[in-house]
Amino acid sequence: MTQAIRTGGDWRSLQGADHIAFEAIKTARMQYSELDGKLNFCYSGGFYFALLQSPIRTAETDADGKFMLELPKAGAFVIAAQAQRSVGDHTEHYYWLQPVSLGGQQQFTQNLSNNNLTSTTGTSSLILTKD
Repeated sequence: MTQAIRTGGDWRSLQGADHIAFEAIKTARMQYSELDGKLNFCYSGGFYFALLQSPIRTAETDADGKFMLELPKAGAFVIAAQAQRSVGDHTEHYYWLQPVSLGGQQQFTQNLSNNNLTSTTGTSSLILTKD
């Protein structure tokens, strides 16, 4: 702007060009943020969970985070679990896809933790996603 004043340039035209440039930057940042969110969703467990069919059994956790499912003693199954929590103005999402088989036992304990999330590099999840 100082250059426009020194050279006798059109101050109002320069202000208008600055305004147009700042609006373009603002629009580009919003579009980038939207595309980045969509891309992050594609690399998350949420992408896979959106494709799952209806479950054969469902359960909710108790106050301690424990739940129980009744399964046949024979056969292999997958526990698909999801959780979320609010941290400030952001919501964190967690997904698990864990294979389980009772192997003839009466009961089996399966822990769902940060170590077997779909987004970890551990080997127990059925899918591995970008952290």
